[in-house]
Amino acid sequence: MKKRGLSVFLVMTLCFVSFTLGFFLGSGRNQGQVRLTVAASMQTDPVRPPETTSAAEADVSFPINVNTASKEELMALPGIGPTLAQRILTYRLENGPFSSAEDLQEVKGIGEKTLDKIKDLITTGG
Repeated sequence: MKKRGLSVFLVMTLCFVSFTLGFFLGSGRNQGQVRLTVAASMQTDPVRPPETTSAAEADVSFPINVNTASKEELMALPGIGPTLAQRILTYRLENGPFSSAEDLQEVKGIGEKTLDKIKDLITTGG
């Protein structure tokens, strides 16, 4: 029984020493070298900006009712991209319809300048 315990101890010690040596001897390799690959579907052309839906492509007529407009219709407004369009939809869902154009300033990211750009192109339906 004593002999078997000693054998197990020696095998475990040998494994530990092998692992430790391998770890420290191998840790000096590949320092400063990092290989990064990006999937082709994630690569963009740096010269050409991402395509957006224009008012003509979305078949949008103005003024746009901000209380019934889809995300694509909202994106046809100047200065309103996908993020702001989604925020408008979310705000409208959580708080109900906008009673005036000025209410859009309650949406994060829409300030006075953005409202001035779109004020003549929107309606609240009332």
